[in-house]
Amino acid sequence: MKVEVDVESIQFISPNAAVEHGTAMFIAPDTKPESVDYAAVFIRRDDKWLLDNVTDNDPPTEIPSQYEHLKELEWMIGGWVDEDEHARIVTECNWTRNNNFISRSFTVDIEGVVEMAGMQIIGWDAAAKQIRSWTFDSDGGFSEEDWSQKDKTWHIRKRGTTADGRKVTAVNILKVIDENTCTIQSVQRAVDGELLPNIDEVRVVRR
Repeated sequence: MKVEVDVESIQFISPNAAVEHGTAMFIAPDTKPESVDYAAVFIRRDDKWLLDNVTDNDPPTEIPSQYEHLKELEWMIGGWVDEDEHARIVTECNWTRNNNFISRSFTVDIEGVVEMAGMQIIGWDAAAKQIRSWTFDSDGGFSEEDWSQKDKTWHIRKRGTTADGRKVTAVNILKVIDENTCTIQSVQRAVDGELLPNIDEVRVVRR
């Protein structure tokens, strides 16, 4: 291996101590050269400069992205609406920094009045090795969901708590029709173990 050193600066801390800053290039056959920034401390003893210690500075760590695990949900990015003559649900989905999460905000408007709003964060659980989400609504309820995919259908298993402390569970079924259309249905709904009627499939379109 060959080492090439480029000295960038020398700072004298005292007449008998100095710090050298530079870059060391390590070169070996058939490999890509590796560059490392370093700081070397020298001390003077008996009119000779002796190397006391060398510290290398690791290059900045690249912030990892979970995009590869979440890219199957990229079709969600943008605005969506589900409405009839009485109610309107508007959803906005965006990537967070480094594409590590998808933020999903929603409002429920009934006859012109916003009855509920909330936010969902969708991300990759590296320990469980699956997509999960966390949802919070303006009424004070919250939930967490596990996502699983089969073809173009997502099953989202929900476990949550209402603002008054009741436990809720459900399975939301999200089907992708095309890049501008999907359907949502909620089944196996229960509050404190008491079963509730299913919510029929609704059609959601891109705004």
